[in-house]
Amino acid sequence: MFNQSIAVLPDSKEWDQKFLFGYEDGRDSPALRLNNKEPYYATKAVQMNEQAFKNYSIEVDKGKPFSTDDFVNKNNKEIPILLGSEYEEKYHIGDRITANYLMKDFTLVVKGFIQSNTLVYNSQFPQMYLDRYIVMPAQEFPSPVNDDEFSFQKKHYHQLINGHIFSPENEYVVQNKLEEIKDISVHLISGASMNQLLSYYVAEVISIILLPGILFLILYKFFVDFLLSSYFLLILSCLNEFVSYS
Repeated sequence: MFNQSIAVLPDSKEWDQKFLFGYEDGRDSPALRLNNKEPYYATKAVQMNEQAFKNYSIEVDKGKPFSTDDFVNKNNKEIPILLGSEYEEKYHIGDRITANYLMKDFTLVVKGFIQSNTLVYNSQFPQMYLDRYIVMPAQEFPSPVNDDEFSFQKKHYHQLINGHIFSPENEYVVQNKLEEIKDISVHLISGASMNQLLSYYVAEVISIILLPGILFLILYKFFVDFLLSSYFLLILSCLNEFVSYS
């Protein structure tokens, strides 16, 4: 789960200040002009994946809750949403809202309204009531087909990385699993490719093992005048004794 405001173009509907990002903190959120259209308003929104949605046991008062398919974006244009209870006076189920998420245009389709006083939380917001929020399913997008789409998805998935992890396992199991994978796999979840991982390994071998080893041999030869060939034979002999003992 993560918090990312979304810019909404309300068409003919008036936009209440209470829905604006930062309203409760007394921050001013002036209207925006995007793609030669205005006025867009930076609106409170929360994005969560299916596991988080289930973990909070979010109940829908009107309409339908998110389905598994809602978390996979197939057309790159529409996103189903649930609205907080205070939006009921403004929108209806099936309404389509023009919006801009991370500088990309989308149409938000109202699927339902969340029960009043529904509470979620994270480390930044210990108490977050969803009455004035747009709730979006964290989207999985198809592979980008151009640089613009790649740039958008990069921003989107970075938001996911900054979010919270939800799992049916208890916290100790999750922590142990993270400890097991964090020294390699952390690069994968941060966007690294397998080729880049191979480069990391090669760099680590060179910097940690190969270069210090060569430097040690050179210094040893210079100060002790020990034959390198004898040194290698000594190492092989030690290895052989170790294997025989094992």
